[in-house]
Amino acid sequence: RIKFPAGSIRPEHWDVMADLADEFSRGWGHITTRQNIQFHFVELRRIPELLRRIAAVGLTSREACGDTVRNVMACHLAGACPEEKIDVTPWAEAVFRHFVRNPLGQRLPRKFKVNFSGCATDCGQAMFNDVGIIAATRTREDGTVEQGFRVFIAGGLGATPHPALALEDFTTREDLLPTIEAVLRVFDQTGNRDNKLRARLKWVMDQLGIDEVRRRVIKIRTTLPASSTWPGGIPPEVTAAGDAPAGRGDGEVSSIGQGVRVELRSSDPFTRWEQASVIKGAADGTVSAVAYAALGDITAQQFRELAAIQRHFGADMRLTNRQNIAFRGMQPDRMRELFARLDAIGMARPGAELARDVVACPGADTCNIAVTQSRGLADAIGTKLEEEGLAEVGGVRINISGCTNSCGQHHASDIGFFGAERRAHGKSLPGYQMLLGGHIGDEQIHFGEKALRLPAKNAPEAVARVVRRFAEEREAGETFQGGCHAAAAPSRWAPRSPTWTTSRCPTRPPTSSWTTARPARSRARSATPSARCDPVGHDDCVNPTLQHQLRMLQAWLESEEARRYGSIFARRASLNDDGDDIIAEAFLRVTDAMSRRTEPHPSMTSPQDAARYGMRVLDNICRDRARARRRLAETSLAGTESLEALPPDGHPLGLVDGPEFLEKLLRAVGSRAEQGFVCPGCSNPVVVAMALEVVHLALSGAPVEGTGRTWLDRLLHTALINVEGDLGRSEVAQNQRKSRCGRCAVELLEAGARDVLRDTR
Repeated sequence: RIKFPAGSIRPEHWDVMADLADEFSRGWGHITTRQNIQFHFVELRRIPELLRRIAAVGLTSREACGDTVRNVMACHLAGACPEEKIDVTPWAEAVFRHFVRNPLGQRLPRKFKVNFSGCATDCGQAMFNDVGIIAATRTREDGTVEQGFRVFIAGGLGATPHPALALEDFTTREDLLPTIEAVLRVFDQTGNRDNKLRARLKWVMDQLGIDEVRRRVIKIRTTLPASSTWPGGIPPEVTAAGDAPAGRGDGEVSSIGQGVRVELRSSDPFTRWEQASVIKGAADGTVSAVAYAALGDITAQQFRELAAIQRHFGADMRLTNRQNIAFRGMQPDRMRELFARLDAIGMARPGAELARDVVACPGADTCNIAVTQSRGLADAIGTKLEEEGLAEVGGVRINISGCTNSCGQHHASDIGFFGAERRAHGKSLPGYQMLLGGHIGDEQIHFGEKALRLPAKNAPEAVARVVRRFAEEREAGETFQGGCHAAAAPSRWAPRSPTWTTSRCPTRPPTSSWTTARPARSRARSATPSARCDPVGHDDCVNPTLQHQLRMLQAWLESEEARRYGSIFARRASLNDDGDDIIAEAFLRVTDAMSRRTEPHPSMTSPQDAARYGMRVLDNICRDRARARRRLAETSLAGTESLEALPPDGHPLGLVDGPEFLEKLLRAVGSRAEQGFVCPGCSNPVVVAMALEVVHLALSGAPVEGTGRTWLDRLLHTALINVEGDLGRSEVAQNQRKSRCGRCAVELLEAGARDVLRDTR
């Protein structure tokens, strides 16, 4: 996976990509949804040679994968968009250069993604990434206009999508880079390193809340410019290149963004391509054009021709997040010539922003986690739309993922699918969950809503029905997303059939029923991977028996039997956990375990074997959760026995070494307080003061007065009385009642105790 910051690519890059496709891969490469280019099936022993080849032209694959700062993306029209406030291209380059090889971003809790957009239309997809930056302006008191940014944080897709939230109303140009680093530092400090399933920044936001995350980010940001190693000011990349916007011309200005209606009103191939793929309106009179790469795949010969085309026209070229290629800074009178050159290599179909422009993840062809062949479905949908005359309906985006992880970005598309399976008669049938109405734009994101589940073979027909209804029933100027939500539900466009019933799952399904419908392709081509944010399988082919075992496990976990056993095991372990949460963890455990295997499981030959395996997984999850909570209770101050139950010579808080432990606890609580302990509803001074007072009282050995059943209850009551004397009763009363303060003080004490115990071990 080779990184192209902001998607920017030069002729010498195309040349090297062609050589890599021929010499290291299987004759093709792939554009991803993060503006990278991937090559699969590269022999491990040849990786050093490949890295030297790309380094010779200024490219790198470093930190394109793993728990690092991933490729920094930007809108493919940045610097050429008539609506942009700032050209974000040099800013994306500056962020890339600041974090690549930076020790700060080498061992993060999980991956960290940064996206830029030049205007609120948000073609750069800022609203579902860890840090999303949208260029903005504000008017100063003297009437002048200041350029800057709106920063959004903690967005994400995956099985549980989260919208990015605004960090502040306006971020100045000088503050942008320290703001991004401050967010990264907060993530590095607070991200969950024990559970990868809860390790992304969005889970930190869930735990701490936007107010606390904002406070920590701004606090760190204020200290960064004072560091002797901080460069400060505007990044040199921006100073050298400039970030002035393209500006809006006086003539025709093309509409851009998701949901833009495209009308193809001509039978002339060039005119139809121009209407769908050429963006006009820049102040300097230039235009941009999009070359259509079906599913993001490009052959070695196409790589070479693209290099020749770029040299011939002198165009600035970018990779797009929908796996296409944008030509920018082109003269309008050269569009027909460009069309002819693209048509000669099969990249001049009017596809961008039309229904045929389907985005799909690799699916089960090359990914061990996927349960369906998403690329096969994309092919089948494209073919069906062509047959029905619907392929060129504008304003409909279709995205497909082979599982719930949303590598195909199905949550943010007009029509989305993610892979699922249905089990009946002891067999599994591949299928999909359809979502409708996902949309991004205007500094907002709306995730698609579930419409229906259906077999994989019926999905193309379902898409055709949806697109046909939209084309026939939409009102003037109505977008797909607007039509969905005008009726307060996605059912307006949803197909009324086909549905997914057990009668559609035959007792003995033929082989073709187990795979997604797809046109005939060569074996090498059928294994072509597509856009994905995580590494895919490294083997040339995936063991079909292993895939079948994984599908049996996943099918059982979706059954009512699995939910019933999950509840039984949870009750046995004295857990009150949500059953769906346990099933979700089991699903991820089995997919991870099976994806790590190189050979099939020797004891899993039938659905009954898979069910027994799944039961053991559910039982282990419940046991692990109960064991973890017992460990926590052992160090929890809330579990302290009453004073009368303590041994005569025992110290009430002497969990380790009596007074020595308390002194360590005092330092640990102080350290936690300095890091910014959050009390929901309380101000820090009250809670921190109470926690410190509890430890001081325990150290002093003074008699504990006050009310409460346990020694700790009375200690907290005494601490609150003392704190009221120090801070004033009104200061305490105006924050929260004492019970809330007490609980939060206990939480702070527990956190400090865990720190001490961990350091002691």
